[in-house]
Amino acid sequence: MTVLVAGATRRRAVAVPAAPLLLVAGVPAFVSGFFDGGYAADLTAGRRVYQIALVSVHLGVSVLASFRLARLLRQRAKRL
Repeated sequence: MTVLVAGATRRRAVAVPAAPLLLVAGVPAFVSGFFDGGYAADLTAGRRVYQIALVSVHLGVSVLASFRLARLLRQRAKRL
């Protein structure tokens, strides 16, 4: 994921493929917690806070990647 974040923040040639890959990694990771019981598991308070923080950051990065991709694609459309 770190490599994809670094790629999505680089120049256009690297960011265009990296941003969708971040989306593909982020959204299913969030959704899978509902199906594997990860969100309903009996966790200590510290582990629950860590889980919430981890999932929130993962989703946040996915949202930012989608904004970056949209901006890059709009810039490309303006050039054409």
